[in-house]
Amino acid sequence: MKKRLLIILSVSIACVLVLAAIICGLVYKERSEKFCKDGNYQAVFLSSGQVYFGKIAKDRENWIVLKDVYYLQNQKSSVDTNSDQNSLQLVKMGTELHGPENEMQINRSQVSFIENLRQDSKVVKAISDLSK
Repeated sequence: MKKRLLIILSVSIACVLVLAAIICGLVYKERSEKFCKDGNYQAVFLSSGQVYFGKIAKDRENWIVLKDVYYLQNQKSSVDTNSDQNSLQLVKMGTELHGPENEMQINRSQVSFIENLRQDSKVVKAISDLSK
């Protein structure tokens, strides 16, 4: 009798734990999907200091899929060869020598933070200008 009661109790606890895990997963997914506004660009800041701009297509527990990706690249000024001035240039992913597709998966553990970009931000305007 005690053995049967112990089995029923164990199965009940397992069911509760599975249900709790499912609920936590749904809450996490809903929270992250609400933060990232559909159709808007986000800035994804990595722990390495690199920043990528794009539209988050999928936000999973371990990975983020970013589409329509752009990043900033430091360009040395060619006007004055003695100058140490650098200027930032917005680069569309896919134009590099190795020819990547304009989509990337980012390991969630490398992400420091994510920001939604306003439609009037300088980056969004620069992306719009590059797309013309």
